[in-house]
Amino acid sequence: MLELIGLYILVILLLGALLYMRKQHKEQGHKLRQEQQEEMARFRESLFRQITRDLRTPITVIAGASDQLAAKTTEIPSELQLIQANISRLIHQIRYLQDLSLLEAGQLKLQLEQGDITPHLQQLVDSWHFPQEDLQIELDFLSELEHFIMDFDRVRLIYLVSHLLDQAYRQNPQGKLIKLEVAVEIAEQQQEKLKLRLINRLPSKAVPMIEEEGKVARNFITKLLAFMQADLKRKVLVKEGTYHQTLRLVVTRKAPKAEPIKLPAAEIIQATNIPEELILEHEDAPLILIAEDHPDLVNLLSQILGEQYNLMIARNGQQGIDLALRHVPDIMITDVMMPQKDGYELCYTLKNHESTSHIPIIMMSAKTGKHSRLTGLRQGADVYLEKPFQPEELEAIVDSLLEQRRRLQSYYLSVSGLSEEGLSRPSSDLPDQLEDAFLKKVRQLIEEQLEQQDFSVEQLSQLLFMDPSNLYRKVKALTGLSPLQYIQSLRLRHAKQLLRESDESIISVALSSGFNSAGYFSRVFKKDTGMTPSAYREQLK
Repeated sequence: MLELIGLYILVILLLGALLYMRKQHKEQGHKLRQEQQEEMARFRESLFRQITRDLRTPITVIAGASDQLAAKTTEIPSELQLIQANISRLIHQIRYLQDLSLLEAGQLKLQLEQGDITPHLQQLVDSWHFPQEDLQIELDFLSELEHFIMDFDRVRLIYLVSHLLDQAYRQNPQGKLIKLEVAVEIAEQQQEKLKLRLINRLPSKAVPMIEEEGKVARNFITKLLAFMQADLKRKVLVKEGTYHQTLRLVVTRKAPKAEPIKLPAAEIIQATNIPEELILEHEDAPLILIAEDHPDLVNLLSQILGEQYNLMIARNGQQGIDLALRHVPDIMITDVMMPQKDGYELCYTLKNHESTSHIPIIMMSAKTGKHSRLTGLRQGADVYLEKPFQPEELEAIVDSLLEQRRRLQSYYLSVSGLSEEGLSRPSSDLPDQLEDAFLKKVRQLIEEQLEQQDFSVEQLSQLLFMDPSNLYRKVKALTGLSPLQYIQSLRLRHAKQLLRESDESIISVALSSGFNSAGYFSRVFKKDTGMTPSAYREQLK
């Protein structure tokens, strides 16, 4: 009997062990499938991002070239209009893919701005183009709101309205009227909602054939609606012969106010081969160093900036660093993805080198999103420019950076005592603590050697352990003066101080300030002030 009980217990233990092993195997299989799904999701996300980054550079070139062709004629050919329309659509699709990847990864952030949404919706409807063979479709925009201020994301609003219009066309490719009505309704707890109702007038009262939209598009729109706390409902009114789509957006007014910017058309000429290093000579024009390995984009940038500035081209990040240290340009434009050294390494290296720390850097990238932009800015980039960009946008950025540099020049002349104005640092020009220290060091070395009449720029560069040409470009960029002019200006400042505060003779003032003769001192002083040293002292009495 005991043996039988023991056998039963053994069988029960074996069954329990088998059930436990089966459960463990099932859980391991489930975990393995989950890990494979997560790995596939990461791979898909990485693939989407890589594809969209690779597409942005050629699209930038194509868009620039098409804009240049359009600028050369008063009447744009229909073929060119078709090209430009499809470029815009391609850019839209790239952003769509990127957002889909970010949304699935839980990383999508809305770019909300507070503004008047009514004209924006009107513009979306006006710019919508149905297929060429269906131009008989009439598209109307009706709004009970002439103006309506709310927070909205321009790009994601395009997704939703384009989706509504696309679905309207799918239900009725032969219809005569599609109408978008805009109104406001008050939901629970007095919550305002903007209601967009798209009415598709059907040719008959029959229920339309529903054409199934793509699974990816449907999945993206569904998730985007949930993410935006919006809702979309569709229904067919057979008796009225209409197909209704109603989109409701939650109304908030918390985002920063929008400042609309309209950029003019681009002017880019056709691509040609560009040598590895190219300097276009323009007398007294700033030098811009471009670090970019894509030849067509190099040509595009050359055509945008080459007529106004001197240009130098680097084909990889390391060459960009070498050329910047050798020539010390006024502005640098760099891509992020490059051979040898990427744009982040280039930017970090130059911003932490005494010879080049003052150079404004524009970083271009097909990498979009907050993380990529912040990475570039943290490495020291002054501007992070996403591809594709408008040529006039780049020109405006270059002009703005040069103007900032001119304001800093006035500031540095002021703190050196070489300007009558007591200027404070412009609040927008923050990244120049290194420049403050550098110019302070330069000024201190010059003042220590002020009485040495033969003190030269070469001696100053040796004391600073800098190449004389680099010293020239750095001091010129920071003050607007050459090192020789800067030394002479400090000599004159010292001379004026002595003329004001002492009774020393003119020859003594000249020698104390580093001038080798009273005659030469008087000529330089009169050229600077419009009067002789004696007259200057007299007018102070």
